[in-house]
Amino acid sequence: MNKQRKDILIQEIKYWKENQLLPSHYCDFLLSLYTEGNRPVETERKEKKNGFSFVWLFLCLLTLPLSLFVLYFTELSIILQTGILLTFVILLFFISFYYSTKINRVIIQSIMLLQIFLTTMFLSEVLFGPSPSIIKGTVVINCLVWIVIGRFSQQKYFMVAGVMGCCIVGVSIFV
Repeated sequence: MNKQRKDILIQEIKYWKENQLLPSHYCDFLLSLYTEGNRPVETERKEKKNGFSFVWLFLCLLTLPLSLFVLYFTELSIILQTGILLTFVILLFFISFYYSTKINRVIIQSIMLLQIFLTTMFLSEVLFGPSPSIIKGTVVINCLVWIVIGRFSQQKYFMVAGVMGCCIVGVSIFV
């Protein structure tokens, strides 16, 4: 095979690997085959990608303290506070679809559900007042939503968190 065809084929295999059109181990094998084992190792790109995901993960974690700050330490209007909280939820929703690694997606989805929990607790307290029965009902509804999400997405930790939350509310009713 002439050099020009080989270079085109190598570039095409690299494109397949970057866009995940083939599993990476297949692409590695094909690259080794067509470069005859003289392919340079590409480690710099993976390090940048991990650093990039760490920054996004840190920013997602930062939304929880920011939400608490907006709720309890500012004198913003209720509409503006709710808008900021809903913006955080929508941002986390889109970021969770952006990530392909399972661990990052799980962490971001957990943060998103906690953010939804904070938002619904805030709204129920604003709309209905600080009634203990309303707060317990809101917690139970959130826990039931977590159970349903865990059931449909086959993620047991959401189901466990929902069941534990319902049990804690149940115990607090009878104590």
